[in-house]
Amino acid sequence: MSSANNTSPSDQHEVVKELPMPDLDNSGVVTDQTDDLLLSMGDPDKEVGDGDVDRANQNKEAAMAAFNEGDYQKALDLLTLAITLNPGSAILHAKRANTLLKMSKMKAAIQDCDKAIKINPDSAQPYKFRGRANQLLGNWVKAHQDFAISCKLDYDDMTYGWMKEVESNAKKLMFPEGDPELLNAIKNDPSLIQNLMNIVGASGAPPAFADETGHEANSFGATTEGQDQGTTGNDSASPKKAPDLD
Repeated sequence: MSSANNTSPSDQHEVVKELPMPDLDNSGVVTDQTDDLLLSMGDPDKEVGDGDVDRANQNKEAAMAAFNEGDYQKALDLLTLAITLNPGSAILHAKRANTLLKMSKMKAAIQDCDKAIKINPDSAQPYKFRGRANQLLGNWVKAHQDFAISCKLDYDDMTYGWMKEVESNAKKLMFPEGDPELLNAIKNDPSLIQNLMNIVGASGAPPAFADETGHEANSFGATTEGQDQGTTGNDSASPKKAPDLD
């Protein structure tokens, strides 16, 4: 069989269809509701004054009140206004991402998390919420990587619990030796590895590797500094509910 890189997109699609897939638990995956939603990311060239920061914080506080009352659309609108006033605030993008998760708009949440990480790659919350969005979308390897980075930056039990929830699926995708049928197919046709990586995701990076910001995620089975090695993650929230904002 010719290399996957030399096949047409339609041929690659057929190969992917024939590739034995691991038995994954997709019970927590939900349908994304982003649709054609376009949210302002703010003007990156805006000169933010003290008044802008104050008004942005006022809108953020009002958004938190609306969020806690379950009025996510109002919270979203207020956070968008806050971002317009202070577009360089990573925490505003992270909080809007969590609001979007409550509305099942995972793809939009990922965009906000990407922006927050670009602003401040040392903030744990954007990785946490991006991991949550990827978990709900069924992007298991990316979710595990984000959760691991978040725990390394600022460990919390909820994030670790979610990381343990996606770990089994991520392992099956990254380490096919756990699936005899998949391993045998790859041994017979090494070109299928590329197709497997296409299924895993565009990054294809195992969670033990560094991401684009230089942060290195923990390898599978490794403990995070500050966490109890006996933690199982059984006390984590349901996979279909996003966390409350801090």
